Amino acid sequence: MASSPNHPIALSAVLRILHSTANAIEWSHQHARDIRHLKELGRYDDSKALLKTTVLEEPNDGGPVGVMAWTGPGIWTDAVLRYAGGNPCAEHD
Repeated sequence: MASSPNHPIALSAVLRILHSTANAIEWSHQHARDIRHLKELGRYDDSKALLKTTVLEEPNDGGPVGVMAWTGPGIWTDAVLRYAGGNPCAEHD
């Protein structure tokens, strides 16, 4: 996708992607701590089950963001609607 330099729609989309990436990184660090803690408690089956959930999983499946919400078309739709005055997902400012 192309835009003019510093276009507000493109900047909004990039900021949303960066915000989601930061959340995913935080989630993956906590996920690793949780797995390590389960192993320390001797709960190997639980830790093995938790290992199956990755950062790319949808939130309903235990993941942090989901690929479609992270970098998919929803990012661009939200950015365009916000620019047009609809202000969806204002918490990502």
